[in-house]
Amino acid sequence: MQVFKKYNEGNVVDMVDPLMEEKVDTEVLYSMFTLAIQCAAPIRSERPDMKVVVEHLWGIRADYLKGVKKG
Repeated sequence: MQVFKKYNEGNVVDMVDPLMEEKVDTEVLYSMFTLAIQCAAPIRSERPDMKVVVEHLWGIRADYLKGVKKG
């Protein structure tokens, strides 16, 4: 329940391992948690199918790579 609380408050950075040395792009992280929460929906029909998940992951990867190039 802490994850949902932090997600709803917009505190996604607080859910990342504090020992991780890489700088975290908040927008990419928020996208990852949004997808993860959708995949964990209690009702099966509310979960995205694998095709949609893969499309989202490719989009998140593209956003991440854009951020790395800027950084």
